Amino acid sequence: FTGHATQTTQAMVMASFFFVILAAFLIFFISRNLARPIESVAAELKLIGEFDIDDRQPVPSYFEEIAQMNLALAAMKRSLRDFGKFVPKAVVRKLIESGEGAERGGRKMHVTIMFSDIQGFSGISEKLTSEKVATYLSEYFDELTKIILDEQGTIDKYIGDAIMAFWGAPLEVQDHAYRACRSVIRCAKRLEELNHYWSMEGRPQFLTRFGVHTGDAVVGNV
Repeated sequence: FTGHATQTTQAMVMASFFFVILAAFLIFFISRNLARPIESVAAELKLIGEFDIDDRQPVPSYFEEIAQMNLALAAMKRSLRDFGKFVPKAVVRKLIESGEGAERGGRKMHVTIMFSDIQGFSGISEKLTSEKVATYLSEYFDELTKIILDEQGTIDKYIGDAIMAFWGAPLEVQDHAYRACRSVIRCAKRLEELNHYWSMEGRPQFLTRFGVHTGDAVVGNV
């Protein structure tokens, strides 16, 4: 009887030990699979706060709540990337570093403003379908916008076939007039290339005029 009891006790001890090891492994596995995605989300939020919105892939998670957080972060970054098509990332980062928020009101700043205009666009658009007008304008705006943003300009708005952009705000830039003029020269050279390709494809050419002015303006949020 004693030998049998001893064997039973040893078996129970071994079983207990096995379950402790299994429980420890499961706890480690679950905590690891829970901690890594949460750490990834926290790191991503920090980068988004710095307007670093590159298309990085999040750490996948088996937990539904964390998976939903990853989807929400992806949607947030898409929205911010769309916003970044109008405002240079460097400007946004400087605003974040300076701690200036988008407060109502305005202040006088010395800025440079640019307007563009396609010569005879009304006549061109009347000969095209609305779908082709939208396609051609999108390609045209995309090419010019890339150059303007590269020169640290901010897109204020698209007005029909026109672009309004400015330099020197919301943060002061000493060489804003120079950047605006260089942007116009680069846009004109790029349009020469594009018009050459478009004419070979039988598409209408966009002969663009630019206007640039430097002076004081009240800049702010209304």
